[in-house]
Amino acid sequence: MPPLVVKGQIKGVLELFHRSAFDPDPEWINYFETLATQAAIAIESASLLENLQRSNAELKLAYDATIEGWSPARPARPGNRRSHATRHKNGFGIGRKMGMDDTEKQNLWRGSLLHDIGKNGSP
Repeated sequence: MPPLVVKGQIKGVLELFHRSAFDPDPEWINYFETLATQAAIAIESASLLENLQRSNAELKLAYDATIEGWSPARPARPGNRRSHATRHKNGFGIGRKMGMDDTEKQNLWRGSLLHDIGKNGSP
C-alpha cells in the first residue's frame, strides 16, 4: 500500500486486493509504486485545475463589478425613460440576434460598459 505523496503531502493511499495469496516480484512492486506516483500527480493536477478555475471565475466577477461600478449613470435621452447604461445592458438582444454565444454576449456587455466609461466627462 504505497501512499500517494505529492510535494511531501499525502493525498491518499493506493491499496490492492487480490483473491488469493500474492507474492509480487520486485519489478511488479516497482510498477505499482510508479502507478501510485502517477495517481498522486493526477490528483494534484485536478486539484490545481479546480483552484485555477475557481480563481478565474472570482476574477471575472470582480472585473465585471469594477467596470460596472466605473460605468457612469448617464441620463436618459429626452423622451426616453431608460438611462444610457440600461440601454447598453439590454444589448444582449442584439448579440442574440447576431447569433453570438454566451461568452461573446458577455464581452459585448463588457464592451458597452467600457464605452460608457470612455464617454465619462464627454458632453
